Amino acid sequence: MSGGLYGRDKAPERVSMPLQLWPQKDKEVWKAATDHVGPFADQGGERANMRPHSNRRLQSSYGRWLTFLGRSGDLLQYPEPAKRIRKDSVEQFVGELQALNNMPSTIALRLTDLLLMGRLFDPTSNWSFITRMADRIRATPWKSKDKRLHFRGSDELYGLGLRLMEEARCHSSPLNAATGYRDGLIMAFLALVAFRRANFVQLKLGTEIKKSDGCWILDLSGTSTKTHAPISCDWPDELVEPLEIYLSEHRPVLASRSYRWLTRAGDHLWVAQSGSALTQAAFYDIVRKRTKVAFGTAINPHAFRHAAATTLAIHDPEHVRVAAPVLSHRSLSTTEKYYNQAKCLDAHRRYTDALSRLRQPSRRSTP
Repeated sequence: MSGGLYGRDKAPERVSMPLQLWPQKDKEVWKAATDHVGPFADQGGERANMRPHSNRRLQSSYGRWLTFLGRSGDLLQYPEPAKRIRKDSVEQFVGELQALNNMPSTIALRLTDLLLMGRLFDPTSNWSFITRMADRIRATPWKSKDKRLHFRGSDELYGLGLRLMEEARCHSSPLNAATGYRDGLIMAFLALVAFRRANFVQLKLGTEIKKSDGCWILDLSGTSTKTHAPISCDWPDELVEPLEIYLSEHRPVLASRSYRWLTRAGDHLWVAQSGSALTQAAFYDIVRKRTKVAFGTAINPHAFRHAAATTLAIHDPEHVRVAAPVLSHRSLSTTEKYYNQAKCLDAHRRYTDALSRLRQPSRRSTP
């Protein structure tokens, strides 16, 4: 993918225009909507009490719309934000998203976000055409990618982590050893504790991860999780020693590095080579790079959650329902789809095994 205007390795038509580059009127409305206002204010503060990640997602989604308008010329032609959200322009936007092979659910989400922004710009306008368009898009048949083709069990992913940590011992460079060991610990931990990306990188020593009575525990408040439910669990026993080796030998190597334009990692558990806290983007890149080298196919961090549920469903189907709390799912129905996927995988393996036996030459005794 080509480099883009607003992000590393982003094609120009796919990026989200950052807030600082938004037209002035758009920025003013957004600031008013996200600022806290008094109870007697006539308007403003509509999104002040929304969760930060919800506002960040909406901001990013609207930035994607502004990128489209900038490329089509409408951004300069219509200074008023609400005037740009016309039926014809939205249809063109949808056409571009479809041409870029965005899933119907993704396109419908973009439209829903555009509707929310439209209501901020002009609450009195009739935006129902966006709702109807989103409903039609959402109902569009879509042949999704077969995740089974690239499925890796949690045991394989965990094994990769252990292998990376072992290989790190052979590096003569302290920095390369620290980076390799960190990546191995990341892979192994993610295979056992499949946190979402934001929760993974937010872990801080003494806050979300701490030692109590000789045991390492993980404790995340509900304000930081997607489902608003707190997460509390032990650090995996198998990784206690690797964690302590990382903290005593390798993390200090990474944390000692610094660049004047970057912020020190502080108490963050995961430290980048630059000495700053590991970002979500960097974490994502590490996981994809390491799995690409190991398996020939890049696996993203969220796929570790799929692997956890599916692995449990295959090897311990009677207890598949425990995957819901393990993955912090609100509903068991979210987890049960992995049980169905596991049954398909098992059926496919039985089928290929049968074919393999049939293709073997018959063993007849010679006279």
